[in-house]
Amino acid sequence: MHPAGRLMIVFGIILLFGSVAVILFDLEISVGDSEQSMVEEDPIFDFSGQNGNITFNSENDENIIGWRLYVLGNYIDSDNNSKWDSCEELEVFIWIQGSEKPAELDDKENIFRPTCDVNNTRQDLSDFALVYSGDICFNSSTPPSPICSDGNYSLESNSFVRLVKEEQNIETQKSISEKIIEYLLSGYVTLCISPIFLLLGLIIGSSLDDDNTKKKGPKVASGPQAEWRAYSLAQSERGSDGLAKSFGRHLKTRKRQMTGKARKGNLRGGVHKGGGLFLGGWTEEDSNAEYKKKVEDRRKK
Repeated sequence: MHPAGRLMIVFGIILLFGSVAVILFDLEISVGDSEQSMVEEDPIFDFSGQNGNITFNSENDENIIGWRLYVLGNYIDSDNNSKWDSCEELEVFIWIQGSEKPAELDDKENIFRPTCDVNNTRQDLSDFALVYSGDICFNSSTPPSPICSDGNYSLESNSFVRLVKEEQNIETQKSISEKIIEYLLSGYVTLCISPIFLLLGLIIGSSLDDDNTKKKGPKVASGPQAEWRAYSLAQSERGSDGLAKSFGRHLKTRKRQMTGKARKGNLRGGVHKGGGLFLGGWTEEDSNAEYKKKVEDRRKK
């Protein structure tokens, strides 16, 4: 098979198995950094401390839906209780001013939503030794939307915390190239394309191989070639007595080569028309004279 056909077959097999793996194991292939893994170089903290006040104003900040809350520490779960050690004992109360402080952490008046589970890892501020520990005025487990009304809020915490504004994620219109890449990475498109490459590899490999085989056929020598003419005894020339004039001049030649003695007579020669190689110089008169001589020699014997 031609190397081009083999290459396409190998490429088709790789596409086939890769697509099956992506579909079966539900692998997500991302061409860029996700929002959760993007690291902020210079974060702006709206609040740092344990006690204080914060203001939510949707008119001035239309895209702001709340705050992300961080505590000092690292993403470590030493006791394997599925909660980060830095925030597992964190208690934060945030309520609108003019109302009473919530009595329990899970009261509706408390607008803080803890996210200390190990499944809620967010590495955007990990370089600053900050652990993502909760949401304020929104819930990241549901489609983000503000749940706070405009106004001032009081904050109390048993640990040092920092707040960073959370912007609403507005999906931009994807270009055609981005959509094509997304479809290709899904696995289903490549799964349909892989048999096409396999089929093309078989066709190209077999067709090019046949062409090369034809080109490698028997070589024909160039230049002048001998011309052979075969004659049957029935078509040979006959004398006046009706007998064929065929005789074995080649036999005489072999005897002469063996004895080394030169024979007299017609040496212009060639082989008679009874068969064999026909060379120039042998005429009709030579043939008749030789035939008559042979007849006379045989009668004398």
